[in-house]
Amino acid sequence: MGKKRQDMIKITIDLIPALDPIKGQRTIAEAEIRNDATGTKTKGNYTYSLHTAKKMYYATGRITGFKRKGYNVWALLFHILWDAMSISKPTVVKNSKEKNNE
Repeated sequence: MGKKRQDMIKITIDLIPALDPIKGQRTIAEAEIRNDATGTKTKGNYTYSLHTAKKMYYATGRITGFKRKGYNVWALLFHILWDAMSISKPTVVKNSKEKNNE
């Protein structure tokens, strides 16, 4: 009861082959975005994880101070992708056994 609810946004990327779009469709990656409930009414703080369909993590991180008014979920996703792809941030890994890219 002491834990606050964390709403989640889940983004799924599917590959849909042209020759067999019904049977051949498969998920190749997912993003999970959680409101960590530490923000205010005007600014939100979010944690994220980007991973392959096999749950091999590509990047994890946190976005703080995201302005809730005037922006939408696409802007939040843009901030997350920008943060995850930042060259100065060594959090991008191919799998848990490999070292971070530097």
